[in-house]
Amino acid sequence: IDFDYSISASEVERSKPDPEGYITAAMRLETGLDRCVIFEDSPVGIRSGVASGALTLGVGSETIDHRNFISVGSLHGKGLHEIVNLHTQWTHPTESALR
Repeated sequence: IDFDYSISASEVERSKPDPEGYITAAMRLETGLDRCVIFEDSPVGIRSGVASGALTLGVGSETIDHRNFISVGSLHGKGLHEIVNLHTQWTHPTESALR
């Protein structure tokens, strides 16, 4: 998967759990956070993503106490490409129907 932009901690004033990095990324992409999906592998990252207002998915870490977060059972076992396709369907229902 190719990314149009990346953001590093050195580009924001406030680091996680502050959502500034995600807000900056959405602004650079010229989109709303309601059209973004954040994948995080740490509790502080998940808190940051949730605080941004974007759909936030905790992935691949045994250090996360998933009981503290809402889980999306329908995504269990899906690969990244499948999740990206689902995101397209959620955010662009008309476009995905044309495919």
